[in-house]
Amino acid sequence: MKKIALIVLLAAAVGGWSPGSCIPEQIFQASTASIANPVTKDMLNGAENGGILIFAGLRAYKKACVDQVVPQSCRGVIQRIQVYTRKLRHPDGSGILADLRSFVKNNDQVNAVIAYNAAMQLMTDIRTIAASNNVQVQ
Repeated sequence: MKKIALIVLLAAAVGGWSPGSCIPEQIFQASTASIANPVTKDMLNGAENGGILIFAGLRAYKKACVDQVVPQSCRGVIQRIQVYTRKLRHPDGSGILADLRSFVKNNDQVNAVIAYNAAMQLMTDIRTIAASNNVQVQ
């Protein structure tokens, strides 16, 4: 378990978080954007950094599952979470985060708002499932 905690802390540090700093609210708060409040590059960076932290924690959990450090019920948990992580960032490079990046780059605010809100909801869903199964992701 100590190794998992160390991996998550290292991933958090790479994502720009340190134990003494305040976690950016846009990463961990299930906020939404509206047309009146367009998606900015800072919001995009916050969403991407939140995704980095979530994926780092899930990779550590998957490794602990493969190494049989956690109960083998972890396989079912991983399968349930993968449904959401693939929508967020698919291994082929597609997914909501890629769409969001493209919309912000092209200043397509209507679609950027939709993609941002969907990404934030997926991250909330991932954290909810993880927490209900005692999986620690940031």
